[in-house]
Amino acid sequence: MTDAAALLLAYFLDEHLADGEEIRFAVSDGADVTRWTEVPIRIRSEVGERGLRDPFLIRRPDGGAVLLATDLRVLADGDWSRAVTRGSRAIAVSTSDDLVSWSAPRRTTVAPPEAGNAWAPKGAWEDDRYVVRWASALYGPGDRRPDDSHQRILRAESTDLEHWSAPVVELDPGRDVIDVQLVREGGAVHRFSVPKPEHQAAAGFPRHERGADPDADDWTVLAPAIGDGVIARGEGPAVAQAPDGRWLLLVDEFGLSGYHLFAADSLDSGDWRELPDVRLPEGARHGSLLRITAEELDRLRAAAGSPR
Repeated sequence: MTDAAALLLAYFLDEHLADGEEIRFAVSDGADVTRWTEVPIRIRSEVGERGLRDPFLIRRPDGGAVLLATDLRVLADGDWSRAVTRGSRAIAVSTSDDLVSWSAPRRTTVAPPEAGNAWAPKGAWEDDRYVVRWASALYGPGDRRPDDSHQRILRAESTDLEHWSAPVVELDPGRDVIDVQLVREGGAVHRFSVPKPEHQAAAGFPRHERGADPDADDWTVLAPAIGDGVIARGEGPAVAQAPDGRWLLLVDEFGLSGYHLFAADSLDSGDWRELPDVRLPEGARHGSLLRITAEELDRLRAAAGSPR
């Protein structure tokens, strides 16, 4: 879509809450992206690990939407080692025609047998197919799976979000890298990721790079650590263009204050600055943004019981 009247935010809350690992929604106050209204729509999972994290919204070619999410419930056992080494290799998929009513989540396996997990799926509809990326730790043959295998970014394609091409490793810097989102703009590809710092004690932040295509070798770093000096650490970058043309980036100060909203006049500038006095839903973390029409905004406001 070209024109947008507002933005839709999908997110989840802290895993220590009984209902934290469910998907929630909020809408911006029209073009004012500093004010948000929570929408009483929830997506809960009764399949797989019975938890949903890291939601990502994709616009379908017919105008509907797809929501992808990590199939993980940390509250169940708190065992991050198990989640990395023998977690779900599937992601959760939910669909909607109107952004108000969502299908019950189903699981679809994307990661190969040697993967220990499939985290934070993000994607887009490109050239008549869905292209989805996620993070996986990969292991060799045998039962022993050490915790120190690092996360790489894998990619697979599908026309129906059920049958997938063989996954390929798209990004592997030799240490953890997670939360990759690609944005195409002006003939270039902008890549947002969260690489683990070379120094173990250092905090990680989202990185913004520009390249010619997803498989390019010559990426230009436009912003090496977005939020450094403003927040203590950051992950879960969510990128979208605001109705006024600016670019927005949500960064999750995980384990602390949750999402912070940054803006840049253009992607090529790489000049991300935190917006002041932003009122996001309390505790919102690691989600995504979707541009929506005036009609969709009205439907979501009606669901929230808000005046138009």
